[in-house]
Amino acid sequence: MYTELLFLSLFALYMLINVFDDVKTHTTKNMYHYPMAGIILITSGFMGVGISTFLIGIYTLVFFILFSNIPIIQFGAGDIKMLVNVYMMLNLFSPFDTVTLFSVISVVYFIVSYSFEFLVRMKRKKLKGAFVHAEAPAILTTFALITFLITR
Repeated sequence: MYTELLFLSLFALYMLINVFDDVKTHTTKNMYHYPMAGIILITSGFMGVGISTFLIGIYTLVFFILFSNIPIIQFGAGDIKMLVNVYMMLNLFSPFDTVTLFSVISVVYFIVSYSFEFLVRMKRKKLKGAFVHAEAPAILTTFALITFLITR
């Protein structure tokens, strides 16, 4: 229990630093994403869920790369890497199987992301075209919601 909370807290810190950096500079740094992915994959191996964690990471990577080809949706490379880390991290502690978890996170993420988009567009009415907000806050909110649901 305490190890789970410690690891979730470490991951939340990684996400907060990434959100702050993303909102401030609108750029991503691989130095955040790759080490965390490595830590998650190594930890998943020790927990006995290494294959499912690796698979959900691959599902997420392929899904969001393909999904970002839709003209109105634009994910940065860092957004996709952050999403891969979130999906893999939640797979470590989820009572759901990989496909169910992938579906639940995806639905919650798109609801949160489009809600952020809707709120930004309500405030700035002259915006046209693609996404106008940083994705990192929506990803962090999704992580917090799903973590709250899983750990209850």
